[in-house]
Amino acid sequence: MTVDTTGHGKESLKAAWGDLREFLRQAQAAGELYTVKGADPELELGAIFELSHEHFYPPVLLFEEMKGCDPAFRILSNVRTAHFLVGDMNLETLKEFRRRPKQKADPISPRLLNTGPVFDLVHEGDDVDILKFPAPRWHAEDGGRYIGTECLVIMRDPDSDWVNLGTYRVMVHDRKTLTVFIEPGKQGDIIR
Repeated sequence: MTVDTTGHGKESLKAAWGDLREFLRQAQAAGELYTVKGADPELELGAIFELSHEHFYPPVLLFEEMKGCDPAFRILSNVRTAHFLVGDMNLETLKEFRRRPKQKADPISPRLLNTGPVFDLVHEGDDVDILKFPAPRWHAEDGGRYIGTECLVIMRDPDSDWVNLGTYRVMVHDRKTLTVFIEPGKQGDIIR
């Protein structure tokens, strides 16, 4: 069951899934968006995130003006758990979801473009500096700072057209080096 607290119906919710600005607007309208200013990426940001999960439906957290970070950067968390998008989850809802007929995915073919917002800011060669992006140390036992935790990593098998989308952890080592943690046996591990 999906709850529409904005009064705009399924099309509005579909727009929120496909447009981050619309998602933020709807989360705010639903009272599910909390802005946290001045958090320290060294454990404090991670602690606030963990505390938010004491709620059955954690609020969407938008971290701004983080300590030691360029104020132009922000971090958004709890996107997947937004109540206005997922609705009430309980055992009956889960059973109903599992009983529905399985629909075959109808993939959308990629369209290669030479322009678009993704090309607005490109750094290459010596201009690459990963350290300027906020990368929190989420947990005390983490081996470093993670620019990606449960983030989407897209990789293509070099020997075929097989593409994997997985959620892995991406740790910052220095201004030009990231590593991706992939548990053994995952499809990303097979491609690697």
